[in-house]
Amino acid sequence: MAGPEIKIPVLTLAALGIIALGGCKTGPDYTPPPPPATPAEWPTRQPEPFVAPVETAEDLERWWTVFEDTTLNRLIREARIANLQLAQAVARVRQSRARLAFARSQRWPILQVGASGGASKLPDGGTFSQIAPDGGFEAQALWSVGVDAAWEVDLFGRVSRSIEAAGASYRASIEDYRYVLVTLLAEVALVYLDVRTFQQRIAFARENADTQRGSLTLTRDRFESGLSSELDVAQAEANLADTEAQIPPLEAAVTLGIDRLAVLLGVEPGDMDRQLYMAAPIPQAEDTVAVGLPADLVRQRPDIRAAESELAAQTARVGVASAALYPQLAIEGRFGFFARDLGNLFDGGNEAWQVKVPVAWTAIDGGARRSRVQFEDAGVQRAAASYRETVLLALAEVRDALVSLARERERSARLANAAQAYQRAAELVQVQYETGLTDFQNVLDTQRSLFQVQDALAGSEGRVSVDLVNVYKALGGGWSAADTVAGPTGAN
Repeated sequence: MAGPEIKIPVLTLAALGIIALGGCKTGPDYTPPPPPATPAEWPTRQPEPFVAPVETAEDLERWWTVFEDTTLNRLIREARIANLQLAQAVARVRQSRARLAFARSQRWPILQVGASGGASKLPDGGTFSQIAPDGGFEAQALWSVGVDAAWEVDLFGRVSRSIEAAGASYRASIEDYRYVLVTLLAEVALVYLDVRTFQQRIAFARENADTQRGSLTLTRDRFESGLSSELDVAQAEANLADTEAQIPPLEAAVTLGIDRLAVLLGVEPGDMDRQLYMAAPIPQAEDTVAVGLPADLVRQRPDIRAAESELAAQTARVGVASAALYPQLAIEGRFGFFARDLGNLFDGGNEAWQVKVPVAWTAIDGGARRSRVQFEDAGVQRAAASYRETVLLALAEVRDALVSLARERERSARLANAAQAYQRAAELVQVQYETGLTDFQNVLDTQRSLFQVQDALAGSEGRVSVDLVNVYKALGGGWSAADTVAGPTGAN
């Protein structure tokens, strides 16, 4: 049986093709913002240069390896896999990708295929029926199969601008994911450094407590021998108790830090106690910091890249709103077969088709559409200001982090010299006290000063490493081009 002939006029198809191809885009085209003015180099007020250029991409992608700490490397690797904030960012990327796919789908016509079949019979006195030869009412059957199609002609760029906006938003979501990654890796390192710093402070406190406990024993022996007063014993007891009182809050801080790391790694608090309760030195890095030029910051920082993508998306939304000011045109069509006998459904002459081009335009809406254009245009101005502010904040963060690092390194070096001097003084004054050449007040003063300086030194050494982490965080380090939605790429 020969197939049916579809008789759609050629002129109709040609006209529809011309309409479909003749569209234009309303609204402004996106133009990237001009490169922001940046200094030629990072000002740090450091007597000697301590910043170096980035030699390889891994200098920033894997900045934590400068500490050469296997525990830190492991924590970062596990955080990249299991952190829940990162998982949320991945989900947001996937949502944005789905929105982009939906926007792209609007370019294509909607086709609906349907078929139906059934029979009906009206009772005597019915109005719509076929009278049988015997004068009664017979049942009627109708079978059909067909295709309905509808396609919005993107005459003024509503669909195209929607795709542009969705694409830019998708790119922004990827950059947001990368920024979450940058922040996460820095947070893991910062909390880990705090834990090691508190542990070092505890170690100094216990060392000083041991020394002061020996002094207390000595003063008691001298008091019992009549060589010193009871005041020396009371002062020694008070000095020891004051030092020991510093340990419990430091131990509590260690527990809080370990629990914070557990949350960052997506495990229950307490699961990491065995791994981190054993003290270890504060991780330190080399004096030279690998940083790029200030101009590189715009390309490296994910939040800046996200702000620019959001500016592009908002610009496209102006076009979407502007297209609503113009008529909306569509092409609709229907083709199918209709027959009373299912066996003759596809016979010639049973086909039917229809093509129409409806046009809709809102003539009066109280200014709603123009207000929407103004709203989206103001959004472009807001996004442009936000982009500029993001750049300025990034430049300030890097500069401040570098200056803080340089100054803290100077302070740490001086505290180290002071700690050595007080250590020597404590040894000398102890010998003098034992030989009766000085009183116990000098011993107390020297021991207190030694403990204070050592505690400050531990805090400063930890702060140096913290400032270095803040430098790499401010530079936007910790991600690579392979970091799109998930995966522990680049982890050591």
